[in-house]
Amino acid sequence: MSRSAPFTISVANKSGVMQSYAIFSDAPTIRSSGGSPGTSTRSTIRIITSVKGVSSGQGMGCFTLSKKLYATCGTYDVDSDPSEGDEERSPVGTGTEVIDQRPVALGKTDVKGKNIGGTLLEVDSSGGSPAFVNGGDQEAAGEVDCFAIRTRSEFTSQEAKLNKFVLGFSSSLRHTIGAYATFVPAPNQTYQVKPSKVFYVAIGTYNARDLVKEGLRTATATFRVDFEELSTNDVQLVHDERGNLQRLVSGNEEEE
Repeated sequence: MSRSAPFTISVANKSGVMQSYAIFSDAPTIRSSGGSPGTSTRSTIRIITSVKGVSSGQGMGCFTLSKKLYATCGTYDVDSDPSEGDEERSPVGTGTEVIDQRPVALGKTDVKGKNIGGTLLEVDSSGGSPAFVNGGDQEAAGEVDCFAIRTRSEFTSQEAKLNKFVLGFSSSLRHTIGAYATFVPAPNQTYQVKPSKVFYVAIGTYNARDLVKEGLRTATATFRVDFEELSTNDVQLVHDERGNLQRLVSGNEEEE
C-alpha cells in the first residue's frame, strides 16, 4: 500500500432519491505528559467535509483525504446554530476563528527497527491566541504513529477554556475543510497525538465544522470505514433503496 496515495471513499447513490453525504473521523488518541497512564485527552469531532446533491441512479459522491496532516492551533469561538430541527446536527453559526497551521510527520519505525520521531511543535500563547513557534517543527519527538505539541506556561487551564483555545489537526490548509479533531490545551504539557485511520460516512446535509454528536457516529445509517483494518486506500460504498450504506467488495458483492 502506497504511503503517498490518499484515502478515498466513494458513495454510489442507488437510493432512488437525491442524497447528500458527510465524512468525519474517529477520535484520535491524545496523551498528555501530565495525564494519567492509559487515558486520552477528550477531543471534539466535527464534520471534515461533505458532498451535496448527489443524484440517484448513476450519481456518485467522492471523498479524498490526504495522508499529509497539518497540526492546527488557535482560538475557535463559533456558536452552534440552534435553528435546525435535526437533533443529530449542530450546524456552525456566528463567531470568530484564529488559526495557525504547520505540516507534521508521524513517528515511525524504519526497516532496521529504529524509531524515527514524529514532528514536535511548540505553541506560544502570549499574544492572546495560540501560535506555533517558528523553527519548532525542526524537532522530532513524536512517538510511533504520533506527532507532538508542547505548550508553555503563559496561560492557565481556565483561561484556555474561557478564551476558546484549541489544538488539533487536519489534512488540508483550505478553510472549507474542517479539522479532524480539536481539544482544549493545558499549560506546560507535551501532547502525543495519534490520528485515527477510522472514518465515518453519514447520510444527510452537513457543513464542514458542524459538530458531530455521539448519536450520529452510532446511527445505523452511518458507515464505519477502518482503513488500517481493510489494508486499502480505496473504499467504495453503495447507498441502497432501503437507506443502508454498504461496502462494495470484489465480485460486486456488498458487505454491510
